Amino acid sequence: MRAPGETEGRPFYQASVEPGSEELGEGLATRLGGILYLINLLDYLELPDCFEPGWGLASRLGGWALLEALARALLEEGLEDCHGDPIWRALAQLDGREEGSLPGWNFQGGDGYRIPESWFQGIIPQNLPWHWAADPGRLRVWSALGFILADVPRGRLPAQRQARQELGRYTDTALLLPADPRDAPLATLAPELVGPLNRDLGRWLALACPYLGWRLDQTLETDRHARGEWLRVPGWLYVTPTHVDLVTSLEAISLPVRLAGLDRNPGWVGRLGRVVSFHFR
Repeated sequence: MRAPGETEGRPFYQASVEPGSEELGEGLATRLGGILYLINLLDYLELPDCFEPGWGLASRLGGWALLEALARALLEEGLEDCHGDPIWRALAQLDGREEGSLPGWNFQGGDGYRIPESWFQGIIPQNLPWHWAADPGRLRVWSALGFILADVPRGRLPAQRQARQELGRYTDTALLLPADPRDAPLATLAPELVGPLNRDLGRWLALACPYLGWRLDQTLETDRHARGEWLRVPGWLYVTPTHVDLVTSLEAISLPVRLAGLDRNPGWVGRLGRVVSFHFR
């Protein structure tokens, strides 16, 4: 990640933008400005830092790459017109990649996946059952709400005891039931948007996105069938060596998004190396 003020090759910007400036130049038209709202979600969930142990999401992947990967995974398969949106070019430039390349092409992730404890305590209801399933190589534990708690290599313990041990990292009072391994809730990534994504990054997204989608659905009071719609915010995007600004219409303000705090100005985001601002006019 480049430090603020540094450039690599030709900087991706058309005007020098300061927050609140009335002279924003030509900018770059996008229909997916809401992708930048995910910056606040990443901050709230302490991503990518909470998956640094074992996965190295912060050091091996980086903030802009994770932002783009999550956006591609959360957009629904039916949004084929999103594939050629100029915002992907901007995100690639911010991540220091060539235009048209996918994030995390050389990412090497971890072997075991567990959601952070901060994603569990005080958030996930305790009175719902959990399910477990194992095959010769792996064991998974998941919630009846539809997301994975743990996906780990099989150990020496009997599968049911290992499953109880994994659940015990979070709670020792929940009901744990055996299930078919094919019922594990893994995300299906849209090929139009994800394409030949790095295998390890694709595995992390398949495991993590059901939880992230559930949290977004609870916060925004939507369902999975409308999950990608709030990312469709038309506007103009401006990127300089120090700032990223999204300018959109007042009509684009969404009350659920606003109540959730997703469209608040992130300001200086250290892991992204930019000041990020949203302007509604």
